[in-house]
Amino acid sequence: YTEALDMLLPILLAGLKDDDKEVKSAACWTMTQFAEFLQPDIVDHYEDMLPGIFLALQEPEPMVKRNAMHALDAFCENLGGEELMPYLAQLMTKMGELLQAPSLE
Repeated sequence: YTEALDMLLPILLAGLKDDDKEVKSAACWTMTQFAEFLQPDIVDHYEDMLPGIFLALQEPEPMVKRNAMHALDAFCENLGGEELMPYLAQLMTKMGELLQAPSLE
């Protein structure tokens, strides 16, 4: 499936930049599935995927933001400290913002 992953990731990342909130939400949901079920190969692509997830966390639409949080959780769970270190400051800032934001319900 590695060849398919290389083909699908650009499409998935483009989905995060789509104007349609349903497309963005589906892209985040798919990233969660990739992070959970395509181990260990997906870890090689975290540098491409994490910035897209951080971008989705800025969306005002609660559905997109929730799915982005799930994707981020799935990636953080499977990445080591060395891979996360370059993103730690941004990750902590985003988490602080999310904790202070109104509920996503």
